[in-house]
Amino acid sequence: MLPSSVVTGLQTHLEQRRTLFEDDKRIGKANVFLPDALATKYPNAATEWCWQYIFPSGRYSIDPRSGMERRHHIDEKLLQRAMKKSGASRGACQTGHAAYFAAFFCDAFAGSGL
Repeated sequence: MLPSSVVTGLQTHLEQRRTLFEDDKRIGKANVFLPDALATKYPNAATEWCWQYIFPSGRYSIDPRSGMERRHHIDEKLLQRAMKKSGASRGACQTGHAAYFAAFFCDAFAGSGL
């Protein structure tokens, strides 16, 4: 489903992310926002590992909806800048766009029958 060239890097990232989650959990900040229906249906989900952001912000912020201090997902502009830098470092005339990744993964999932 994923190219084999990214699997090891993703596994390493998830291990590091899990450590960050455990650290956040120890200080009571391992909590993500869930829409009302999900929060009601799964009252403990916001603090479970499987609901956490894979690419979280490097800092905490105050959620204006709840007033809770917690991590949000990484700012999409940071991802866009990293992609642009990566493309430029490879000598690409045209750099990739985040939408290309979304299209790639949609095509990959559709082709796999998932």
